[in-house]
Amino acid sequence: MVRSSWGMVKSTLLRKSYPEAPVSSLFLFGNMQELAFQQEVDNNPAKRHHVRFWRTPKGGWLLPGGFAADWLGAATYDRSVGFSTLTLQITHKIEEDTDIERDYVVSTVLAASPKATVYVHKDYSTGYHCKNGGGDAITTDGALPFIDLRNV
Repeated sequence: MVRSSWGMVKSTLLRKSYPEAPVSSLFLFGNMQELAFQQEVDNNPAKRHHVRFWRTPKGGWLLPGGFAADWLGAATYDRSVGFSTLTLQITHKIEEDTDIERDYVVSTVLAASPKATVYVHKDYSTGYHCKNGGGDAITTDGALPFIDLRNV
């Protein structure tokens, strides 16, 4: 942890790429993400796209509202490096408008896989303003995209 934090600080200050930068483990359903991807922006390790995916539980598990999904994903955009207001550890500060990253992931998948289809449930949840685990403010419009890859 100290080594990776130091690597992030050093690469950020020197403005050098850090392709082996770690992706923190996040948990859903008591499990760490099964897939995680990151994409550095302009060779700047302080700015990265992140997306993580978890399999949903077996046995007919449904999202609230009765929606079926085999996988769930979460995406964030790291806009800078700073101190967590909650832990005072060095961490990434994420873009407040999480919908921008959600839409980036969807458009990236569609560009890479033209046979993929997307349905967006516009009013899945109410829009809200909150804070993430690092103390950063986050906002969303509450829309939830479902990406169907069965024809890919």
